[in-house]
Amino acid sequence: NEGVKSGIIIKMPSDKVSEYKKPEATITKTKTSSVIQNKTEALGLLKTINKIEKKEIAFLTSFSNEKYLSFIQNPIAEPSKEIEFFAGANFAIDSLKKIGVMVEMKNTQIEISKDAKADVSSLKKNNVDKSKAVFYYSDGINTEKIGDFAAKNSIPFIVNTFEESAQKSATTFVSIPSKNDLALMVLKYISDKNGNLIVVSDAVSALNEDFILQNFPKARFVKISEKDVLEDDALTNELILNRKNYVLLNTDKNGLILNATTVLLKHSKEYTIQLALLEPKESIQKEGFSEMRFKALNTIYPSYSNRNNINEVNKFKADFKQKYNFEASQEVIKGFDVTFDTLIRLFQDKSFEALAKDEITEQLNHRFQYFKDSNGGYSNKGGYILQFDTDSNIKIAN
Repeated sequence: NEGVKSGIIIKMPSDKVSEYKKPEATITKTKTSSVIQNKTEALGLLKTINKIEKKEIAFLTSFSNEKYLSFIQNPIAEPSKEIEFFAGANFAIDSLKKIGVMVEMKNTQIEISKDAKADVSSLKKNNVDKSKAVFYYSDGINTEKIGDFAAKNSIPFIVNTFEESAQKSATTFVSIPSKNDLALMVLKYISDKNGNLIVVSDAVSALNEDFILQNFPKARFVKISEKDVLEDDALTNELILNRKNYVLLNTDKNGLILNATTVLLKHSKEYTIQLALLEPKESIQKEGFSEMRFKALNTIYPSYSNRNNINEVNKFKADFKQKYNFEASQEVIKGFDVTFDTLIRLFQDKSFEALAKDEITEQLNHRFQYFKDSNGGYSNKGGYILQFDTDSNIKIAN
């Protein structure tokens, strides 16, 4: 404490220092800091990013570049999710340009026919086939045809979501985990803990029961009354002493949420009970609900983010608002994360597909861990199981 001061240089003989050998692994976890105004330290893939080669990427949008610029110059009306995503993407590109990455973005308005089909013939006319990556903000349609176009030209196709039943092309990369991906994370977590899974569903949400049974065959379903009320006996009949009981709240109905959590709190001293959700906790954070009941039941839920970076997120929001004069929504952050992560992978010596197989990265609010799909292409299944409790407020459970 007294002898070594800040700034002192400590020298050691080189023959006394052994070389650190990195353990071999099939997947390297790489945390990559977001670059805001060129002030944060470059980690992971940013260390090896290519600043010599210039690359052009294409964004396919439903609006013209003129319409976007008009909104940015005068952001009065509430923007669409697509425009918010696109603004976040532009912010990511600007951030990378500040550290010397030579990326140029072409915004191409894709033509949609009267029957809501994308006209991919216009893509070749606009030289999209010359791009190094193609981005598209999808509302769940048109992705298959655009993906086929990208695959024919060996271009990575980055899309936020994809039709469930559609066949993906080999170069399609779905960048945001689906609701099913998040739900599977929770079911796998409970299965790995050898927990007793009890499901409380309302009449509408009971449609999820086939999905739950398919992925957790030993799940036990509690019967509720016709008025969506959970009776005390119905729950205690399914609880097991001396074993962890995970109670999955498969509903968004205020009355059933309040009723079920009250019954669970009543029995939480007698039984080991932990509440679980299949969706992010925002799905049950209703007006008038106290967070304390969810904390007391140590609620677990899936999330894209580990939520431990509030200062970094606030800095991002402040910088974004200063530049664009409107608030950075979750869709803006999603656009930033997807674009930033894609580009740091694109500007490497390895192929984009090889990096998708080998590298796990974390950006401002999303984790990127790609897996090859059985129906073609790759999907990001990165995320966390978070625990909402009285001790830590929020912590990573998995």
